[in-house]
Amino acid sequence: MGVQVYVDTVTFEPAEKEEWMARATCANRDPQIFFSEGKGTVKAQTDAAKKICNEICTVRIECLARTMHQEKDTYRRFGVSGGLTPTERELLQRKLDQLQKQ
Repeated sequence: MGVQVYVDTVTFEPAEKEEWMARATCANRDPQIFFSEGKGTVKAQTDAAKKICNEICTVRIECLARTMHQEKDTYRRFGVSGGLTPTERELLQRKLDQLQKQ
């Protein structure tokens, strides 16, 4: 999703769709599965989302790469994407950053 800021107005534009997105397993699922909230159900929902990504989806790597690119240098990480939770993606990004410094 792109954002444009004009003096005191913010407009949101939908992210450009990529060809692989049509093949994503999550495209035909309730998005709430991937953005779990609430006590007691978070782990079960997270596990279900990760299972969909890791066991069923054929474009998981493309999804993860896009999400990592979008999240780079931000603190905005939400939901399961590419089979990883926000915390897992943050740890992966730290490892990738360390490897680039070597």
